[in-house]
Amino acid sequence: MNTESPFPANPSSDADDISTAILQLDEAEQAYELDLNEDKTALGAKLTSTLEKVQNVANVYLNRERLNEAQILFQRVLQGRQQVLGPDHTCTLDTVNDLGNLYANKSKLDEAEKMYCRALQGYEKALGPDHVSTLHTIDNLGTLYQEEVLLLFMYGVVLVRNRLKGLRHEQTLSIKPFS
Repeated sequence: MNTESPFPANPSSDADDISTAILQLDEAEQAYELDLNEDKTALGAKLTSTLEKVQNVANVYLNRERLNEAQILFQRVLQGRQQVLGPDHTCTLDTVNDLGNLYANKSKLDEAEKMYCRALQGYEKALGPDHVSTLHTIDNLGTLYQEEVLLLFMYGVVLVRNRLKGLRHEQTLSIKPFS
């Protein structure tokens, strides 16, 4: 029998860890933006190294939930990589997959599915079905479908309760998805 407490011995250390992680994100964002600005000036906006740095900044924005800014950067990277590397290059597919993540975070499930399916087809063709990038994209699709099924289930529950008890009944109104 495990008698250890599920709570940390020092709750302030968790707060310190979170503060450190936020500080690291701030530092990463500043470093990526500085590096990106230097690259744009020296090399031009469409070179692959510049696009990689723009993608890094977009991922920092995604992690910080600055979704609109991340979307603009991901779309810029996708356009550049398609032009420079082609639509089936694995770096292009990485951006497609990241756009799927962004759309999933914005609850744009149809757009997320399109991006994940496109990335999955490309990864399977370029890398094979057992490659980590392929499997990661399958996992993303699975998570997305899980969310869609849950939303459909919750919608069904609302419909049934509406028929049985009415739309304004407290049990109908109390349904909260993802609670």
